[in-house]
Amino acid sequence: MAKCSLLEGFKIIDVTNVIAGPTVSWFLQDMGADVIKVEHPVRGDDARYFPPIRNGTSGAFVSLNRGKRGLAVDLNTPEGVEIVRELAKDADAFVENFTPGTMKRWGLDYETLSKINPGIVMVSVSGFGQTGPMNQLPGYDIVAQAMSGIMSVTGQPGGPPTRAGVLIGDSSAGAFGCIGLLAALLNKQKTGLGQHVDVSMQDVLICYYDVPSYTWGGKLLGRTGNRLPNIAPFDNYLTKDDRWVIIAAANNNLWAQLCGIMGRPELANDPRFDSNSNRSSNYDALNEAINQWTTQHTLNEIVELLRAKGLPVAPILNIDEVLALPHVVHRQVCVELDDPLAGKVKVQGSPIKFSRTPCVAEKSAPRIGENTREILTELGYPEERINQLAKNGIIKVV
Repeated sequence: MAKCSLLEGFKIIDVTNVIAGPTVSWFLQDMGADVIKVEHPVRGDDARYFPPIRNGTSGAFVSLNRGKRGLAVDLNTPEGVEIVRELAKDADAFVENFTPGTMKRWGLDYETLSKINPGIVMVSVSGFGQTGPMNQLPGYDIVAQAMSGIMSVTGQPGGPPTRAGVLIGDSSAGAFGCIGLLAALLNKQKTGLGQHVDVSMQDVLICYYDVPSYTWGGKLLGRTGNRLPNIAPFDNYLTKDDRWVIIAAANNNLWAQLCGIMGRPELANDPRFDSNSNRSSNYDALNEAINQWTTQHTLNEIVELLRAKGLPVAPILNIDEVLALPHVVHRQVCVELDDPLAGKVKVQGSPIKFSRTPCVAEKSAPRIGENTREILTELGYPEERINQLAKNGIIKVV
């Protein structure tokens, strides 16, 4: 299958590190853009050292940087900055996720680049945004989760605040950064002008919180585990084979069907359980009745029984079980790449499906400086100059 042509011809400069920033350009690369990954010539991206590592290659780095071209440049040198400025002259977008102020210190801030190229779109992803009194705080995912309200409502009742089991701040900020970049490119088609897109992990995570519960109702939500406070049953239940199943009978009709399947049709009209409000108010008694039934059946039995009647039900699966699902295989959620060092590896495929220009993962991530010579040659640098820059440690060539 040919490379996706959706963003063919778009040139993206990627001066990013770890997860949030690389996520922005991961999506763009999958859509066909030419993404130039700019890294330090010695240490590269910090994600190169994240496990799992096979033959010196990080799975985390490959999954976020596959298909990009690698340019190794020391941005702490005038010559290194000049190379990136040359790239920016005809680039469509520039993505970065360093501490606010770093780009200005390097002379690669939006104000400077927009004078070189008025149409360039810059996306800056950070923990707390480019402006405001907290903008210099470290932008780690768990820090943003803690200061967004997310951790305050995550965890079991009476238990400690808990971060989400995945890096939702990093990944979500990357996704929102990509949305902002594409919107700015659309606007550029009308105006001819680019702009600076400022994405904060904290801002993004606050959007996930049920803010009206407080701003409208004055209510501070607490930790409720997997249940929803005002909908019941909507929770996980233990099964006979010590697995967990999610059951979400979120209205009276679904609840009545569940009661019938459980062999307890009388519970549908029990005054404790005859409305969502009453079921929520009598949650302990409700859960006891459901658990009495689920613990008498295996996970597969419960899933089959409830799915046959169209009830919302799901097994809680580990990732090995998820990736083995025929549906997940059909959706190409996981794709195989041939990495020159790690061999055949599997990483996440594109979560966005296009009918006419499907996204295809073709190449693994670049080695540090893998395409430096190629990119500088495209910029018109003579071979002698490239060799001298490499000898001086300003760039790395492979």
